[in-house]
Parts: sequence; structure tokens; C-alpha cells
Amino acid sequence: MVGSFRNCGLSSGIIFGILIYCSFPGECSLKPLRICKLGVLNQSISQAHIMAFQARDLYNISVYQQEFQGTGFCDKPVNWLSIPNITSFPSSKMLKKITQTLHNFQGAFKVLNKCRVEKAFFSKLHEANKSISALQSNIFSVLCNKRAASNIPISLAIPEADGVFDEKLQCCRVLNMYMNFMGAVESGLQRLREETTRELARLQHNTDSPGRQKKRRKKEN
Repeated sequence: MVGSFRNCGLSSGIIFGILIYCSFPGECSLKPLRICKLGVLNQSISQAHIMAFQARDLYNISVYQQEFQGTGFCDKPVNWLSIPNITSFPSSKMLKKITQTLHNFQGAFKVLNKCRVEKAFFSKLHEANKSISALQSNIFSVLCNKRAASNIPISLAIPEADGVFDEKLQCCRVLNMYMNFMGAVESGLQRLREETTRELARLQHNTDSPGRQKKRRKKEN
């Protein structure tokens, strides 16, 4: 999978940008995916899977090191962070929602600085933040719909935590929301792969049909 992705001459950072580029049929071309076939999209799903694993790892650390295991306290979402059900949107809008929601999570991650966890957690958090930043910048670099690119929500209004216990709760609850969101991103991209497979098959059929007709006419003559 990685090999096929590299054969396209693309780094892993730009795959989401290409997905955006190819998801506005009235303004953009599907040519990049026609060149690379489904290798780019497969790699994007793989990257989303890695990000989901990172999120799950961070969440588990926050639960166990803050001693919330078995309590169910972390299952409740924070009320100041809204997460859309991205799998319910059509592809182009889904990708836009992914971008916007990741922007919100970067703001929400500020509360994670107060997690009562060991130092290794913050190194993992830094890597997760880097993944989000790279993903966002590459989406914008090839986004055809400029209005979509500029429609980024303002910074979150994060309420002050009510003591240490509330800080710990915010930590694991935000990470639980992020973990669930990245799982939805992976599922949404898998759906997009299915749609893209059908679309590429249709385009290939339309491309091949005139050639087949010419061959038939030559045989008839």
C-alpha cells in the first residue's frame, strides 16, 4: 500500500488534500485519483487508522493514570465541544466537516495540558497535534472551494475547570470524543473509497466505450 502511494510521487501528508480536491466534481477533476488509482485513498484510510490508534492510546492513558477505569465518568462528552456525525454527510461536505472539527480539537486539546498523567503522555499528544496540523495544511493547499477553506470556526470558548477533579474529567472526556471522531473519520473515508471505486469504474467505462465502438466499426468495414 505504501509502495503504491509513493509511486504516485506523493507524501503521506497531502492525501487528504487530494481527497478534498477530488470531492468537488463541479470545480475539480478526478484526474489525480485516475493517475494513482485507489492507492492514495487506501493510504489515507491507513493514516486515519493510525490517528485513531493514537487517539485510543491517549484516551487509555488518561483513564488509567487518572484512575477513572470502570467508573464511566469519561463517557460523557464535554458540553462546550460539538462533534458532528460526519458519516451522515455527502463526501464533499464530510471532508469539510473533518477539517473544521479537527480545528476545534486543536483548541480543545489545550485542556489536556492539565491532565494528571506521566510525561510520556505529552510526547504522544505532541505527535497527535503534529498529525492534525499536517492534515489541515495540506487540505487547504489544494482546496478548490475557497469559501469552504475560509469557513473555519472561531476559537473555542473553554470554560474554566472547577478544580482538579474537573480538569481530569475534561482531559479524558475530550480524548474520548477525539477517539470516537477519528473512528468515524476512518469509516467515512472507507465509504468514500467505495464511492470513488464506482465513480472511477464509470469514468473508465465512458472512456473505453468510444474506443470499443471504433474497433467494432473497423471490423465491420
